[in-house]
Amino acid sequence: MLILKGKGRATIAALLAAVLMLSGCSGSKLAENFDEQTVKQVARDVVDHMNEARYATITDEMVRDDLKSILSEQVLAQAAEQILAGAGDFESFSSEAVAGTKDQKTSEDYATAILVTQYADKKVTYTISFNKQMKIVGFYMK
Repeated sequence: MLILKGKGRATIAALLAAVLMLSGCSGSKLAENFDEQTVKQVARDVVDHMNEARYATITDEMVRDDLKSILSEQVLAQAAEQILAGAGDFESFSSEAVAGTKDQKTSEDYATAILVTQYADKKVTYTISFNKQMKIVGFYMK
């Protein structure tokens, strides 16, 4: 169990806010306008950027414009500091899954990749959601 104080709570809250905006979504079949392999590859790229501390690249190039303040470079850096602390070097992607969701209010389709990663000293799970332009609309790591 991860207990966070101060900035940690704010960081996780901001990350969850992006994921929670997908609440009210339903479904699990990937919509036709998504390619499973592309979703997995872009999600792997996000993890690679996190591992290399290239948070600005994620925020500037990969996050949907209206979420850039929520998934800012600073928020991603704080999340990495908290979640990846003591994880050691990245070793591999242990498992990957992709599912589709549909926002019940807007009918917008999303693809969500769940990547379980193995670091030298622990596993970290990334849940990353994308819109049809392959921009991040949800990001969570635990």
